Amino acid sequence: MGFRYAGREVPREVVLRDEVLRDVNLHVPSGGVLGVLGRSGSGKSTLLHLLAGVLPDGAGSVLLDAQPLSAAQRRGRGGFVPQKPGLLPWRTVLDNLLLPLELKGERTPAAEGHALNTLERFGLGGAAHRWPHQLSGGMAQRVAVLRATLHSPRLLLLDEPFSALDALTRREFQDWLAELHAELRPTTVLVTHDVREALTLCGQVVVLSGHPATVTLRRENIPGPHLNADLETELLRALRPEVVH
Repeated sequence: MGFRYAGREVPREVVLRDEVLRDVNLHVPSGGVLGVLGRSGSGKSTLLHLLAGVLPDGAGSVLLDAQPLSAAQRRGRGGFVPQKPGLLPWRTVLDNLLLPLELKGERTPAAEGHALNTLERFGLGGAAHRWPHQLSGGMAQRVAVLRATLHSPRLLLLDEPFSALDALTRREFQDWLAELHAELRPTTVLVTHDVREALTLCGQVVVLSGHPATVTLRRENIPGPHLNADLETELLRALRPEVVH
């Protein structure tokens, strides 16, 4: 896959180079978790926006269940969780969860019951009728993840969802997310710049670097939450900026 920004699509941070991704080939097995590591500005979020159908198609294709999908077809197929929860402050937690269905005219008592059961199942039953300003940062981000999985349970796209959390809340959220994935098994792409986070949560990891970004390191069959010091060192080394002599 390749991608080049054009015209008004160029975000503010892209000032020198309009080609962002080149020859990025990824495969995520059904129910797996892929971690995408890279320094700031490496194209991680662009990749996620392409997968979500937020950006128009670049060079290459995106396949789901071996079927190529256009950007328009991908839109709404995956649950997207940005760095900030994006909860509407004038709607309760339950109403935020049900907003996508409400916009499609599909909010029903059965859908409300399912949303309430989901909140209860994942430790947020008492928050259903709270307002966003009454939630901690970690709780708000959990609601954002549940909103994404509630309506698009097969594909979950996470754009540095832990970045605004303190260290303790971050670890608790990681544990909670691992439990949610173990139960629901959504195919997940996690964008992060935190090596330990990727090794803790992901079954495979790729490193994006260079301008335009390419996959410079790929590691599969990550052993799980028990960190491998050699692998951590290898990933950290791959993330270092190139030394110019």
